[in-house]
Amino acid sequence: MAQSAAESSKPKQRSDLLRFSTHRHLRQRLLLSVLSGKSLRIDNIRSDDVHVGLRDYEVNLLRLIEKVTNGSTIEISVTGSLAF
Repeated sequence: MAQSAAESSKPKQRSDLLRFSTHRHLRQRLLLSVLSGKSLRIDNIRSDDVHVGLRDYEVNLLRLIEKVTNGSTIEISVTGSLAF
């Protein structure tokens, strides 16, 4: 059965959102999210570190993923401690 235009424009369900905390295994989580087509949200990225948030090379990786994938949007909080 074909999807109607209204059904295809619905936002993704909560089951399609993967939520993680900390920066550990960031690259693997990003890769699996892209391959599975599920949304990813990562909280508390280095929240207990002196330099809170994402490193420059991690931001560059996120921007690269955003450019090479179709329809991906990357949002990073001001402090860099949240990405989705």
